[in-house]
Amino acid sequence: MNADTYTTVRSPATLIEMFLDGTEGEVYNQGRLATVERENDVALVAYGEHILATIEGRDVTFYTGHYGKHSQTVTGYVSKVGSLLNDTETRNVTVIEGRTPSMGVGSRVAKAGQYISEYVGPFYQGRDFSAVESNAVAEVNRALTARMAEIFG
Repeated sequence: MNADTYTTVRSPATLIEMFLDGTEGEVYNQGRLATVERENDVALVAYGEHILATIEGRDVTFYTGHYGKHSQTVTGYVSKVGSLLNDTETRNVTVIEGRTPSMGVGSRVAKAGQYISEYVGPFYQGRDFSAVESNAVAEVNRALTARMAEIFG
């Protein structure tokens, strides 16, 4: 993967704020959330596949259909986007309920998705992962690394 084609940020809130500024090529946590430049807009993409929102100039389209559909993590991202958009007065926001647009590639991350939020969560902080948990995290990270290489070259 060419690390020169994207920048890593430390929090999903920071990445979402950069998305609202129209900044593309930003990645949070190995690709769990990313801003991806497309032909006419910048998309906020979870796990290399799920388009949560798009921005073109001052116009934001927010898709709520991913809420509760994939994992607790994606649901949390949808909530964070909604919360930040609620506090944003400088953008024209269109909310589209029930739609779940994707990057249309049937991401290999989806295969690893069975592990997302299954073993790792806030209640596990402060202790070592079991071998199964470590393998699950490693599998998700491998899939995300491959997907980010596809997206960013």
